[in-house]
Amino acid sequence: MATGKRSVAAGRDVRGNAIGNHSNVVNIDTFVLELPTDPGRARFLPSPVVTGLTVRPMLQDALVNAILMASPGGLLALDGVPGAGKSSLAALACRDPRIVEHFESRIIWLTVGQSRVGPDLAEYLGDVCELLGRPRPATSDPLLAGAALGEVLDDVGNVLLVIDDVWSSEQTEPFLRGGASSVRVFTARSTGLVPGATPIGVSAMTHGEAHETLMRDVPPGHDSLAEALVKIADGWPLVLGLLNAALRNVIRSGMAGAEVEAWVLHIAQHPGAYSVGGETSSTFARAVEASIRLLPEDARRLCLELGIFRDDVPVPAAAVKSLWARTGGLQDEAALALMFRLIDLRLVEPVSIEGVTCLSLHDLMRGYFRDTLGSTALTKANQELVDAWRDELLGDDTAAWWSIDEAQAFVIEHLPWHLRSADRSDELEILAIDLRWIETQVRSLGSAVPCIATLKACTGSFAVPLADFLRANLHVLRPDARPVLASTLLGRVGQHEGLEELANRRQENLDEPAALPAWRLPDLRLRDALQHYGAIGDCAVSPDGQLLATASDDGLVLIWQAGRMLPVQSLGGHRYRARACSFSPSGEYLASTGMDGTLRLWHVATGRQERVLGDRRGRMLGVGWSADGSQVAAVDTLGRVTVWDAASGTAMTQVEVPGVPMWSCLFAAEDKEVVACGEDGVLRSWDIADGTLRSALTVHAARLRCVTASQDMKSLAVAGNDGFVALVDAGALRGDRPVLRRVLSGHDRRVRWCAFSPDGALLASAGEDRTVRIWDVASGKEKHLLTGHTDWVGGCVFDPSGSVLFTCSGDGSVRTWDVSNGANLSLTVGPVVATESCVVLPEGEVLIGRADGDMELLRASDGEPLARWHAHQGRIFGVAAGQNGLVSGGADGRIRTWTGGGRMILEVHADADHRVMQVAASGTRVGFVTEGREVGVFSTDSPEVSRVLRAHEGHVLGCTFSSDGRVFASAGDDGSLGLWDAVSLSLLSRLKIEQDAALWSVDFAPNDLMLVASGEPNGVVATWDLSAGNEASFEAGGGRVSSCAIDPSNTWVASCSEDGLLAVWDLRSRALVTGTRVAAPLRRVTWVPGEAGSAVIAAGSAGTYRFELLIPSLDDAVEAQISSARL
Repeated sequence: MATGKRSVAAGRDVRGNAIGNHSNVVNIDTFVLELPTDPGRARFLPSPVVTGLTVRPMLQDALVNAILMASPGGLLALDGVPGAGKSSLAALACRDPRIVEHFESRIIWLTVGQSRVGPDLAEYLGDVCELLGRPRPATSDPLLAGAALGEVLDDVGNVLLVIDDVWSSEQTEPFLRGGASSVRVFTARSTGLVPGATPIGVSAMTHGEAHETLMRDVPPGHDSLAEALVKIADGWPLVLGLLNAALRNVIRSGMAGAEVEAWVLHIAQHPGAYSVGGETSSTFARAVEASIRLLPEDARRLCLELGIFRDDVPVPAAAVKSLWARTGGLQDEAALALMFRLIDLRLVEPVSIEGVTCLSLHDLMRGYFRDTLGSTALTKANQELVDAWRDELLGDDTAAWWSIDEAQAFVIEHLPWHLRSADRSDELEILAIDLRWIETQVRSLGSAVPCIATLKACTGSFAVPLADFLRANLHVLRPDARPVLASTLLGRVGQHEGLEELANRRQENLDEPAALPAWRLPDLRLRDALQHYGAIGDCAVSPDGQLLATASDDGLVLIWQAGRMLPVQSLGGHRYRARACSFSPSGEYLASTGMDGTLRLWHVATGRQERVLGDRRGRMLGVGWSADGSQVAAVDTLGRVTVWDAASGTAMTQVEVPGVPMWSCLFAAEDKEVVACGEDGVLRSWDIADGTLRSALTVHAARLRCVTASQDMKSLAVAGNDGFVALVDAGALRGDRPVLRRVLSGHDRRVRWCAFSPDGALLASAGEDRTVRIWDVASGKEKHLLTGHTDWVGGCVFDPSGSVLFTCSGDGSVRTWDVSNGANLSLTVGPVVATESCVVLPEGEVLIGRADGDMELLRASDGEPLARWHAHQGRIFGVAAGQNGLVSGGADGRIRTWTGGGRMILEVHADADHRVMQVAASGTRVGFVTEGREVGVFSTDSPEVSRVLRAHEGHVLGCTFSSDGRVFASAGDDGSLGLWDAVSLSLLSRLKIEQDAALWSVDFAPNDLMLVASGEPNGVVATWDLSAGNEASFEAGGGRVSSCAIDPSNTWVASCSEDGLLAVWDLRSRALVTGTRVAAPLRRVTWVPGEAGSAVIAAGSAGTYRFELLIPSLDDAVEAQISSARL
């Protein structure tokens, strides 16, 4: 009975035309925080197997040819009365060799059914996304879930998608999103439900087809019976399939010829009791009754009882056995025998769901069973089923439904339906608002959407607010390990007005380790703020100048009213950082690229995601449109340049420079060529038509980050590492002019972007030196130096008039500038300020470093500010508490010490003012690391600094002192740890984990016997025993673990990640103990000194969190969680 939730495919036997609806220093260990669904493994969902069917060649060929001739994105609709054979025809087409070859077996069969609407439909679409190897969308809106499925289809490419049995436009619309390369076939009772679809009518069988279907596998000598039965069926395939099965059973039973004739005569003379309108219903009833009359009396009732199950849901054989054991006293063998008998009579259909045998009913058959059984008997049968489940799965009348084994997915999903159908609504009302039941459903079914659907039908006072709460928190309530989910749900419900009583009830029964918020959760206000929560790396202006778009590390693309700098739309789709954005020449569409390897096209007016392009193999960086807007191009880290047809999403050209990441691209030569710059400093152009390399010009000795063109395409500008900015004649691409016209000197660090003014007279450049420079193109002289951004500047763009310049930055701000005089016109930042760093002071207060450059001292009891002062220009990535004061390090390249009142004591500069990524303190010594590869230590008693300028082969991101203060450890994105003498900075040891990873954080255990580090891209947390001699490591998976820390008792490791997960692990067994999930990325985590494992502080995009940890004891906690530690 563990099957049911994932019953989204057919994979069943379909007989006749009776089609149903479902078809050293030693690395001890490295462990995983999260194992996501592999996005590269799509499990295609096969069509039903159709047997016992007379092929209708003309209709079948018409359908196959229509599918093969359909253009990408094509829509077909099979319409006809129920039982006309629409599903059978579609299923046979799916298995036609021509179709299989054309779609390379990428065929997906989905069944909707009449009752699957609203949250139920959204949940079904989420199931499909998961089965196709993608994350489940966190929404109860079918349209949004449909958009997610469309994105999956875009990823997969050329797919045949069959959507069987749709009843309404509400059901159809979600399946029309995305999937630009897919062909969709709908089966419906009216083609009007599928706008724009090519209609294919499915009518009655011809006399010959009907005769052949009826007499298939019938022994010779019974032709005299055929005409009467064919006449009764009136060409209706569903009825012909039933009559064929019944006739074969009658003959096989040994009836004499006269008896068989009498049986046929009885069918002809008795129209049947089932009538829901129309002659077809009467005909159907005759066929069903003829089959049911072949069963013993008791078996007839048991057969009808199958009508208690929900429509369009395959029912596991185990559930049927449970029912019949209770209502008919059937044991396993007898129940299976009856199931096979019903299958043979085609009253039910066999369905195989992930290897589990299930039964499925045609919707007409289910309706017949229910009407014939009657409401009283239906209620009684539902009661018997519920009681059977209680006895079998709980074994105790006092046991609660929430304690059911989470593997019982079918029961967990459908129990609310059967409780209500059993006239036990009171029991359901209590169960639906029990947080433990919600935890069970989320863990078993994958999301809280089914809970919302149940609550919608409840009438209690908590039902509506709890459903609203769940709907607003779907993105946080994931099927995490039970203690994590329990903590997340309880913590958030407890801070939701009107639901405090439910939280109190749950906490009274809390029997697992928990991490509960001690302060008000700062992310509860996120939905009220339309803003970015990360660095902003690119910006673009619409052709009419009315709108500005920005792309951020938070994965969002925002659209702003440019004049007022008011955000009006948030475009969410990229799963990781959004890297670039660009409006189409018409302004109707916006393109964005991201680190998730996708290019997304958005309809600007509606914010609707129109298309998702890219295979996700390489992280996408730059993007550009052709002059006429018909093509869009993007470049990625694999060195590929791809050009797509914007309307269809078809890839027109893809070229590759292996091993050379490409950063930026544009169209040239009247859109006949695409130009790109890359990591090797070469500017290349290719012919779009055939992919021929037209030119390759070396313009710099290091990375080129940007290439851009003037509007008249006569000038190009390139920019990159070492502050390089240069002007290039566009003719250089054709080899008829010198490569570099002029180098513009001024920036002293990497330049991320540059942009021409509309008239081509000016060039703006944005650099990691936190400046923007405006250059006169004719003379090459710097006209204005724009300062104000407190972190790298990622993008710049002129408005269409050329009088205003927009810039965006790693400080999370957007600024506007007067081009004529360089004056800063506006500064726009969001109301929610991220907390970048945190440390707990000995007195218990919490010191934080904020993204706006402020330091703040928070009260331990409630997190309210006690003091606040401006400490740095830009983000404060590290704070610490030393013997002689507080310490901070920021994006301005400064390390400063402070009194508790905010008076600066000492200032140290990092080399070249590179960003300080972390600081640490031990006694009077202070250590720091920078993104410029530097490691430094100094004493607060003396400003002399010991430095290693190339301590790592990349950015140095984390650092810490050993508890005795003798060793200083650094973590780099080269995947190594450096252990340094804390005074001289001589290298003591270099540690590296056995996988390609960037390390972001490092921490010593208080007893200095263990070391822990965390990083990306695989969500890795690695531990080292500093005295042992054996090494072992575990494969990792997941996203970035931004911080880790060992508790004061040397027992637990706390970690936090960019997906909002805070987790507590046993240091030695690596068992997950508890944790919680928040609604925004987390940056740092630290323990509260004092009693072991009592509380942690976490810093993140939404602010600062404090969680109290309820952990019974070491042995109990580990033993309790070791079997369920899955994240």
